[in-house]
Amino acid sequence: MPRGIATGFALSCATAEAESATHIHRTDADLIRIGISRSKERSSFSKNANTRTAGRERPSYNATLAVIPAHRQFRDMPRPTVSSISRDLIAIGRRFYSRGWVQGTSGNFSAVVSQKPLRLAITASSVHKGQLRASHILQMNESGTTIGTRRSAPSAEARLHLEIVRRRGAGAVLHTHSIWGTILSASAGNGDGVTIDGFEMLKGLSGVSTHQHAEHIPIVENDQDMVRLSGVVGETLDRNPRAHAFLLRRHGLYTWGDTLADAERHVEILEFLFETIGRSATFRPVGGEATGHYGAIENS
Repeated sequence: MPRGIATGFALSCATAEAESATHIHRTDADLIRIGISRSKERSSFSKNANTRTAGRERPSYNATLAVIPAHRQFRDMPRPTVSSISRDLIAIGRRFYSRGWVQGTSGNFSAVVSQKPLRLAITASSVHKGQLRASHILQMNESGTTIGTRRSAPSAEARLHLEIVRRRGAGAVLHTHSIWGTILSASAGNGDGVTIDGFEMLKGLSGVSTHQHAEHIPIVENDQDMVRLSGVVGETLDRNPRAHAFLLRRHGLYTWGDTLADAERHVEILEFLFETIGRSATFRPVGGEATGHYGAIENS
C-alpha cells in the first residue's frame, strides 16, 4: 500500500476507534459518560512521514470520564408526555386489576409530569382501575389541586403521592390493595414494620444485587386525615431511607420508582413476596404441623 494511503487509513481507524467510545453505560448506581474531546495541534515538518503529515492539522483525542450520581439520572431524563403517561397508567390499571391487586375502586397511581413546577398525572378518585379511561387521569399541582377543566377530584390520597415524590425524588408512585399485602400489614404485630430477606426475588428491587439483602418495609397506621397521615408518611420515609415501600395497616402497599416501569416492577416483586410469605405461613405438610416462615420475615 502506498505510504500516503497507509497513513490516511491509519488515521481513519484511529478516529473511528476513538469516536466509538462515545457511548453511555448505565448502572443502578451511576451513569457514566465517555466523552471524546478533540484538541487540534499543528504538526510541523517531520522526517517521520508515517506518524506526521507536513503542513496539515491532525486531531488528537483525549478521553474524559464523567460520573453522574444516580440521584441526577432521573432529573436529566426527558419527561414523557401527559398522553403517554395516561396510556401507561391505564395499562397498569388493567394489569393490576387482572391480578387482584386493585379490586373495586381501590388503589391509585401517579407519575411526575414536571419537577419545576411540580406537576403530577394521577388517577381520579373512586374510579375502577380495570376500566380506566384517559378522562380518569388528572393533572395536579404541588398543593394537590387539579389543573385544567376536568371537574373530577384526584385520589383522596394525593397528598401521600406528593409526599413520596418530594422525599424520594420519585418519578412514579403506585398504590395497591392486594389480599396478601393487607393480611401481612394486619398480622405483623405492633412493631414499626417487617423485614424480609433470603429471597432471590429481592434482586428485582432497585439497587439490590443479592438475595441476602434485608428489605425493611415500615408499617404506618391507617388514618382518614390525609394531612396528618402525609406527615407521618414523611417522617417514616426519613427514618427509613433505604426502604423501597411501606404498608398502610389493613389497607395496602405504597411503592415508587424513577419511572413507571420501575414502580410497576417493585409492585410485582413485593406482591410476589407478600403472597409467598402468606402461603408459606399457612402451609401444612402431610402429617405435620403448620410451618412458619422463620428466617425470611420478622417483625421489627
